[in-house]
Amino acid sequence: MTETAQINIFKRYGLDVKEIETNVYKVMNTDKEVNISRLQWDLKECTTIASDRIRLEKEDHTGMVIACVYYILNERGNREKAWKYQTYAINEFGNAVIRGYSEDEENKQHGSIDTLYKIGE
Repeated sequence: MTETAQINIFKRYGLDVKEIETNVYKVMNTDKEVNISRLQWDLKECTTIASDRIRLEKEDHTGMVIACVYYILNERGNREKAWKYQTYAINEFGNAVIRGYSEDEENKQHGSIDTLYKIGE
């Protein structure tokens, strides 16, 4: 995904972001409540550092996490970087949750984020 496409997604969600290092964005309006599930689906592959869930909205029998976003990492799997920004967020906001998402074949098939159990388990 191009940087322009990412910026357009941020704007669509009303997020004012500042790139602080390659593939890492700090959200400036951290009081904005965002549908994290939809944001991650739109970005295709990312890690968000966000508040604990504010509420859960049901959409087509799927629970959508609503929270405030602090950082967006446009990559997945870099635990050290995710922990680094989670620590920054905890120091500033008191709590922070790492939520990773990658649009892989399993997620495409089941349409889910961070599925704990596969169908049939």
